[in-house]
Amino acid sequence: MLGFGFGNDRRNRGWLSAAGALAGAFALGFGAAPSSANSVDLGYDGYGISIGNSEYFRGIRLNWSDEYVSEVDGINLTLWKPGHNRRFQMRGLAVGVIAPSARSIDGIGIGGFGIHARDTQGIMIGGLGVAAERMSGIQVAGLGLASDGPIRGIQAAGLGLAADGPLEGISVAGLGLASSRAKGLGIAGLGMGIDGDASGIFASGLGMGIDRDLTGFAVSGLGLGVGGDANGVVVSGLGYGVGGNARGIHVAGLGFGVDGDANGIHVAGAGFGVDGDAVGIRAAGVGFGVDGDAKGLNLAGVGMGVDGKLDGINVAGIGIGSDERIAGISVAGVGMGSSQLTGLQVAGIGLLASHEAKGLNVAGGGVVGRRLTGWSVGGLVVGGLRVDGLAMAAGHIRAERMYGAAVSAYNRVDVADGLMIGLVNWTDSLRGVQIGLINYVGDNPTGAKLLPIVNARF
Repeated sequence: MLGFGFGNDRRNRGWLSAAGALAGAFALGFGAAPSSANSVDLGYDGYGISIGNSEYFRGIRLNWSDEYVSEVDGINLTLWKPGHNRRFQMRGLAVGVIAPSARSIDGIGIGGFGIHARDTQGIMIGGLGVAAERMSGIQVAGLGLASDGPIRGIQAAGLGLAADGPLEGISVAGLGLASSRAKGLGIAGLGMGIDGDASGIFASGLGMGIDRDLTGFAVSGLGLGVGGDANGVVVSGLGYGVGGNARGIHVAGLGFGVDGDANGIHVAGAGFGVDGDAVGIRAAGVGFGVDGDAKGLNLAGVGMGVDGKLDGINVAGIGIGSDERIAGISVAGVGMGSSQLTGLQVAGIGLLASHEAKGLNVAGGGVVGRRLTGWSVGGLVVGGLRVDGLAMAAGHIRAERMYGAAVSAYNRVDVADGLMIGLVNWTDSLRGVQIGLINYVGDNPTGAKLLPIVNARF
């Protein structure tokens, strides 16, 4: 066969001869081609140059519009929009003035308007968009990039990027980004939505939503929501919510909420709430609340409240409250209250322990508790059903039972074991010494009940 031919056959086979070449050149020069032919092929053993809609070819292929093409290896250039090419396997360089279309494209695909294929591997560039069921490699689209399945590699779209399957690699979209799962680096100018898990680094100008777990680094200009756990670094300009546990460093310009536990460093410009336990460092410009226990360093501009135990270093501009216990070093500008206070507690006005205050308790106004153990200092009053240790107040100390010492202007103790120092000391029963202007011991003999300066009973 001659190297120059016409046809639909699967492979053009023949020997290229001088006569054939001359005849082919003559025919091309005058635009002559048989009406039954789909292509004009110059080559040897299926390799060479094909002009027209050849079904199979290897080499350089030029066609007006591809339709019902099966296989091309090499360079394929089309000028108009494609037809049906469900079996078309393209390997090499596919260039379409409108859009290359094939079942699969392996290599490089360039489309003036776009690229459409079932599978793409390699480098795909679409002036407007790129669409496929599966993509891997480098995909770039002027407007949008979409896949019914996974996208893996480096993806960039001027407007939007969407994958029904997993999105892996580096993904950048000028407006929005969406996928069933995401892994790698994802950047969206406006928003991002992930139906499943997300692991890696993600940033969005406005908002971000992740239905399941987040692992890595996530930044959102306005808001961020995670349906599952959030592990890593999370930063939101306004606020964010986590449906599961939050672990790592989490920062919100206004506030955030966590349905589970929060472990790590959590900072909010206004406030935040945690339904579970919180361990680590927490800081809020206004305040925060924890339904479970809170351990670590806790800072609030106004106040903090914990349903469980509050342990560590706790500082609030106004108040601190805990249902079960406050332990460690705690400072409140106004007041502090809990069932149990343990450690060093300082309040500008008052300390209240419904069960016991143990350690060093200091308040500008007063210290009040069912039981006070240790050293309790109140600017005005100290009061408790039982005082064990040293109680000091400028004004008044009131206790039903005392073991230790009471120092104030007026000490009133029902049963006292120890030392009472004040202007007025009054007790129904004493085992110890009173020092003051007026000293009354109810169980002393007549004549020794009320004495100046010193009174005692042993």
